[in-house]
Amino acid sequence: MKLQLSCDLPSLEDVFELLEQTAQYVDIIELGTPLVFNAGLRNLAVVKGRFPDKTVLADLKIMDGGYQNAELAFAAGADIVTALALASAGTLQQVLQCARDHGRKVMVDMLGTEEIPNRLDLLASLRPHYICVHTSVDQRSQEDLVATLRAVRESAPEAEVAVAGGINLDNLAALLQEGPDIVVVGRAVADAPHPEAAARRFRERLDHSRD
Repeated sequence: MKLQLSCDLPSLEDVFELLEQTAQYVDIIELGTPLVFNAGLRNLAVVKGRFPDKTVLADLKIMDGGYQNAELAFAAGADIVTALALASAGTLQQVLQCARDHGRKVMVDMLGTEEIPNRLDLLASLRPHYICVHTSVDQRSQEDLVATLRAVRESAPEAEVAVAGGINLDNLAALLQEGPDIVVVGRAVADAPHPEAAARRFRERLDHSRD
């Protein structure tokens, strides 16, 4: 089980400060939209150069211009790029084609998706590398999140499943029982008084769940 750290910070200096404390516990470094919007895609290569053994994900949330936007991220050093499940089938196909052409991967993010069964049918046919069950604690209950995880497993068994949105050490146990492939954490680590200790505790929980 992999731990993905969402670095939703506006400056590269802030990202590096966080990663210097936490990277040893993290498998995937997610560079969020605040950094991309504020400092540009060029910083993907900088992060990859500093942490070459980590997978770097560019959270672009692609909705249009699938091939072009994915290619920009891959050229800048991203190993994975995100596209929204709400995008058209054509856009998602183009993002996936770009990933195949460049030997990279795509995570389809279900943030904001309402017609979940219909969208899962489409995703199953497109066969993305990852599907992220992503919700805000203000939008759906823990029970809904677990139910969606199960639905993704059943509908798209070939995809690795990530879970994101308000995950902390208190609600982690119920999600781990569903066996996600990737757990995405953000504020629970970045805003913790001691980010290194918080990341270590998440790592320990994930590793223990595999025993």
